[in-house]
Amino acid sequence: MSGSLGVSNPETGRDMLLTTCFRGDKFACQFFAVAAGQGLGGPADLHAARYIFAYSCEKGDGMSCYYSFQDYNGGLGLPIDADAGFIALTKACNLNHQDACKALNGK
Repeated sequence: MSGSLGVSNPETGRDMLLTTCFRGDKFACQFFAVAAGQGLGGPADLHAARYIFAYSCEKGDGMSCYYSFQDYNGGLGLPIDADAGFIALTKACNLNHQDACKALNGK
C-alpha cells in the first residue's frame, strides 16, 4: 500500500476515516481532521477540520475539544473565536484532558 493514509488512494482513505468517524470512532475523527487540515490525502479543507474537531468534541472526545480550542485560537488559520475556544478548553478539561486543565489553571 502507498499514500499518506496507508491506502493506495489517499483520498479514499480520508473518506473511510470520515465514515468511521460518523460511526463513533473518535480516533478516526481526529485523524480525518488532521488530514483535512494539513491537506493529507486530498486538498486542505480547514472548515472540514474545524467541523470534525467540534463534532468529535460534542461527542465527548477531550482531545478533539483541545484541538478545537487550539483551532479557535488561530491554530488552523481560520478566524479566531475566543469564546468558542474557552468553551472547548473548559469541556476538554472536564473530559480530563490534562493540557487543557493546565491551560485553564495557568500552569
